[in-house]
Amino acid sequence: MARENKTKYALLGILLHGPMSGYDMKKFSDSSISHFWSENYGHIYPILKRLEKETLVKRFVAQKPGKPNRNIYALTEKGKEVFLEWLKRPADSEIRRNEFLLKLFFAGALPVQDVVRIVEHEKIRNEKVLEKYNLIGQKGIKKIDIKGAKKFAYLTLSYGKKLASARAQWFGEVLQELERKKPSQRNERKAKTDEFRNSQKK
Repeated sequence: MARENKTKYALLGILLHGPMSGYDMKKFSDSSISHFWSENYGHIYPILKRLEKETLVKRFVAQKPGKPNRNIYALTEKGKEVFLEWLKRPADSEIRRNEFLLKLFFAGALPVQDVVRIVEHEKIRNEKVLEKYNLIGQKGIKKIDIKGAKKFAYLTLSYGKKLASARAQWFGEVLQELERKKPSQRNERKAKTDEFRNSQKK
């Protein structure tokens, strides 16, 4: 059975905060849920059309002198009911695709120094993510104005920080392990070189 597209519920949830254009919804997403749920314009606009067709949102045109007209979307009562019904259901298990772990799984085909570079690159990326989470925590979570919502927004932020912190510790352990492997790999290459040279002398 095909998996349900959850962008629908992300957009309905965003519209709980008030009427917005597709552009405003993307900005809201980028400043709030993007650290665990990414949306782009290619997802947002087709889904908005479908939500309008299903009468889960209504669209009206905002006009400002000297500026292009903007389509603004607002949540309908039906849309709110559908969103809250989804919100109460247990989350589906996600099938994750992680290219870094895929590379690490097959990394035995590479020299250790190449694997170290791959791990160090991912370690730096994780550090930047953790910095971003800490910055969000310092600034406070803005644009969340539904009663009680900030508390739960901070819980999702805490989840991300815990994962990034655990990953940081793991990267350190992996790099230590790889550093220990370097001498043995050099010795192995030296032994093969010596074996080749000896064979040429015979």
